[in-house]
Amino acid sequence: MIKLAAIKVNNGEIHTGKRHAYIMWSMPYGYFKNNSVQGFVTDDGAFVNREEAAKIAYKNGQIKEEVRELFSEQLIELTEDDIKEARKLYGEKSKLTE
Repeated sequence: MIKLAAIKVNNGEIHTGKRHAYIMWSMPYGYFKNNSVQGFVTDDGAFVNREEAAKIAYKNGQIKEEVRELFSEQLIELTEDDIKEARKLYGEKSKLTE
């Protein structure tokens, strides 16, 4: 089962969060550029890329249709608190919408 969005850096670090965007926003600008892979962490702690995550999520009923790649937005619905947090951190021009 897919648990969290994750970004794996070439040095082996794995950063996790609710959405990939939240992970990127939490680090200095450019930290993940050209040296990372976006994916997910499973319930057993394994890092998987977007393609493998799509298969796992479909098999476990986390998404209703088969897709080639999984995106964190397909697993979660943004809550009002998510939107408020994004606006607090990044201003009203945040790309998150209600």
